[in-house]
Amino acid sequence: MEIIYSSTLPFEAERIMAVAVYCSDGRYGDHLDEFLHERLGLPRYDRLALPGGAAWLSWRSSTSLSHHGLVTEQIDFLVQAHGLRRAILIAHFGCAYYARRYYGDAESFLPTQIQDLRDAADLLRRRYPALHVETYMARADGDRVQFLTV
Repeated sequence: MEIIYSSTLPFEAERIMAVAVYCSDGRYGDHLDEFLHERLGLPRYDRLALPGGAAWLSWRSSTSLSHHGLVTEQIDFLVQAHGLRRAILIAHFGCAYYARRYYGDAESFLPTQIQDLRDAADLLRRRYPALHVETYMARADGDRVQFLTV
């Protein structure tokens, strides 16, 4: 194998013991990193990014029981293998996953997104009583993204 690039960032082996579960929408990626780094004080964290994010941990919005189980298994792995103590669940306003699943505008499925975040948090708290779970909603406001507690 040939080295084609070397990162300029130093590798830090110490785990932070936190996971962020959020939508894979690339428009929010840098904003999510900034929020997690600057506001929540997480210099590094495990990432579980997929369309709809925490929707996959909710029975209501997961596309199937097998998909729900697969994402739950991924969280199980991360909790056990990486010793997670904290989980951050972030949804974003106007998510295309919800728009496709519920055929409405962003305002119409916002209550479902919020309930899914709460259901996902409840699921994680039941499975892992020692895990500190936080929920947030991201929303574009002009050229900025705001984060609200849920």
